[in-house]
Amino acid sequence: MHIQHEPLGDYNVVFMTPWSILVVDDERPVRELLATVLRREGFRVLAAATAEEALEVAEHVNCLLTDVMLPKMSGAELARVLRGRLPEVKVIFISGYAGTLLTAEDMRGAEFVQKPFDVRALVATVRNLLNPPGK
Repeated sequence: MHIQHEPLGDYNVVFMTPWSILVVDDERPVRELLATVLRREGFRVLAAATAEEALEVAEHVNCLLTDVMLPKMSGAELARVLRGRLPEVKVIFISGYAGTLLTAEDMRGAEFVQKPFDVRALVATVRNLLNPPGK
């Protein structure tokens, strides 16, 4: 399902998608920006500052959007735990560190987005991961 924007006077109507996204980033401004942008695009969004918080709220999410570098538990470790609970969950890693080490297993079916990122490109990555073209 794709987001459709339809003009309505001076407003845009955004149709809700059936997907929920868990945003995890310990940097509050980044987390809030991601949550705001994704909500405006019609996604249901949960947000957490740590992997531990994320695991408390992650019951039925379609996508994990996580920073790789988190306190205590890394984004990669969080993804492994969440995939154990929700095998169909899609994962997008974000990081500002070019030398971030993610294993081939971590990246199985996942995407990686380098910080700083263009929010339009990030939204396109989310959409394509959840609803690949041709499906």
